[in-house]
Parts: sequence; structure tokens; C-alpha cells
Amino acid sequence: MADPVSMQPVGDPHNFGKRVSFCQGYEGPIVVKPRTVFWEHLFLDASSEFRNLLRNLSDSKTDSYLGSVAVSNEPPYLEGHAAAFTQITSTAAELSEKNLNSFGRLISFASVYGLTDLHLENLVMTATGVQLLDVECVFALVESPLDSLLVPSRALNSSRSIFSEVLKAPPVELMETLIMGLFSEFNFLRSNRDKMLEFHSAKSDLYSQIPIRFLIRPSKEYVSSSDMNVRFPILRSEAEQIARGDIPYFFGFMGQNKINYFNASNTFIDVQEEFASYTLNKLSRSFRNPQELLQPDRMLRLQKQSIMVTLSKLLDKRSDFSYRGGMFECAAKSGTLNFKCDEFELAAKLPESL
Repeated sequence: MADPVSMQPVGDPHNFGKRVSFCQGYEGPIVVKPRTVFWEHLFLDASSEFRNLLRNLSDSKTDSYLGSVAVSNEPPYLEGHAAAFTQITSTAAELSEKNLNSFGRLISFASVYGLTDLHLENLVMTATGVQLLDVECVFALVESPLDSLLVPSRALNSSRSIFSEVLKAPPVELMETLIMGLFSEFNFLRSNRDKMLEFHSAKSDLYSQIPIRFLIRPSKEYVSSSDMNVRFPILRSEAEQIARGDIPYFFGFMGQNKINYFNASNTFIDVQEEFASYTLNKLSRSFRNPQELLQPDRMLRLQKQSIMVTLSKLLDKRSDFSYRGGMFECAAKSGTLNFKCDEFELAAKLPESL
């Protein structure tokens, strides 16, 4: 562990100037996050109870794509603003055939559990593939892998998505590695939903006390007031935080349909303003309980949507294309994408841009 005095502040200021701090420790980089790290511990720390459950399930590959970040799990993580140490080990690497499968699995897991805001600043490439670092936005009722930002949409420049690394993999056959990872992990999650729900149900009271971040708009839009007004007008609660030198930070709690912000260093209040339709729609899909997210029909629908969206992005620059492999076959011709596997067949028009 490193001396906290040597920590260097990085990242945006939130909640009265609190910022992430960083230093190089004896065993690798150390990051201090001035907020709860409960969700990072739950999903990313290989020693957490949830990760131990996943690891012991039949055919589990979760360690291959969730990796391991050593997260301190000491109180007071319930307060939502207490500092905690997180240790990571990063290594410059590129996505290759051996870890494209894991990346596909990560796309599936993030879609099912509603992990969002997973752009390049919130993950790192390691020797074994992608390692998530920042997991603040969780349990959202997402509609496609575009919502996680692991697969970029028009709202996210491709250079800010890890998917740009996927597109560097030249052999077309590597698509099967990625898509089958995605396909297989959905099957794994569906077949083990009862055990996962049993775990989450036992933690429901605890979950309801842990803050979950809510993004009214991407942080980059706060750089220029003119940018903020492009999408929808700035809120009073945003202006209040900007005036004190912060990048606005909002959060909510599982099962509640409202968002909060800190109006004093240790006190938060509800935001009581008229939201834009975009925010209302997003709020209606946020802070959901695992029982909703792990519904079999929803996971099957997400599986099909994720396959088509990811394939569409992979084939973005191909007018006509055909592939037949051991696990699936797909073809794109005249703007139509077809996918076939043992379980189902899909067909859809290729969008001009996702």
C-alpha cells in the first residue's frame, strides 16, 4: 500500500472538490476513490462473495472477463463518500483471438446486469484482455450493448470505446470467437439465474443502501455551456454544482425512482425539477432490482439484440459478406443481415449507422 500523502489527484472534481487520486504502489497502481466502492468490490474483486458464487457454477468463465481488482471492503462504504483503496495491475496489450471470446462474454454480462458508462476512461487493457475499473452505473434496464458503451453508438466516438481495438483484429473468422463468447455467456447466465437471484435476494436490503450513479448527461458536456444546451437545458441542480467548481454528480438507490445530489459535504437531497424526456426515460430504466434484470425472456431478447448489434458494428464497412463456422453462420447482402445457430435464426436490416 502506498502513502496517501503521495497521492496525485486525477479526474473530475465531484461533491465539493473530491477527486480520484492515483499513485504507483509497490505492486502496481493504486487508486483512491472518494465514493463507495461497493459495486467494484461486488463485480470486479475476485474475492467477493458474488464472484465466488459465479466461479463455482458449472461452465463458469466469469474470471476470464471480469478479471480481478483488489478493492478494499472496509466500512464505511455505505456512506457513499468515504475514500477507499483500489489496486490494479495494468499491462499494455491488444485484443487477440484468445481474449476476444472473453470480451464477447463481457458484453453479455454488462448487458444483463445493466453496467453502463464503460468507455475507455473506465477500463484498462491488461495481458489477459479488458479489465473494468470503474463500475458506478449498475442495474439499469438496458436495451442493447450500445448502452454499456462497450460497443459504440453514434453518441460515443469510436476512439473512446474499447471496440476500436476489436476492429483491429484482421481475420474475419475471429468474429466467431467474439460472437460465440457473447452467445455462450447469455446461455450461462440464463441457466444459472436461480442461483444468482437467490444470492441477490439475500442482499436486497444492503443493495438498497448503496448509491448508484446516475448520468444526466456525459461529463464532457459540462466543459462548455453551449454543449449542454444542444441536448436539453441545464438544470438548477447542475448549475449549483458547476458554480462551486464541481462536475455535477447525481445518484439514486435501488428500487427508487428519484435522483439525489450532495448540497453539503455530507448531506444529499432529492432533485425536484422538471426533467427532459430523455432523462425521464433513462430514470425509468435505472436502479432496477436483479429480479427484473434476470428475467429469462428479457435475457433471450437481449441475447438476440446483442448478436445483431455487435455483428452490425463488425460488418459496418462491408457491403456483402458471408461466413459459415462451426457454431453459427451469418451473411450480409443488400443491406440485410442474417444470423443462424442451432437455437434460433435472426434477420434484420443493417442500419446506416449505429
